[in-house]
Amino acid sequence: MDKVVHLLTYAVFTVLGYRVKSSEPGFIYICIGIVVFSGLMEVVQSFTPARMMSAADLLANLVGVLLAYLFIKRFVRRRIAV
Repeated sequence: MDKVVHLLTYAVFTVLGYRVKSSEPGFIYICIGIVVFSGLMEVVQSFTPARMMSAADLLANLVGVLLAYLFIKRFVRRRIAV
């Protein structure tokens, strides 16, 4: 269940990023920034006593960003073009 929460959270971050910058190059940079932020958060967790870094969390975050990106690219932009 934890990985599903990670996936959904980062998918929401990506949708919000699209709302901020919907041009193609800008949105790709936003997505890259979200993934980098995710990685940095995992690294920071390794220095926190009660937390630990998890590659599975990072992967779930990446999948959330990727799924949201593909959804937006396929459905949202197509609707605007019509």
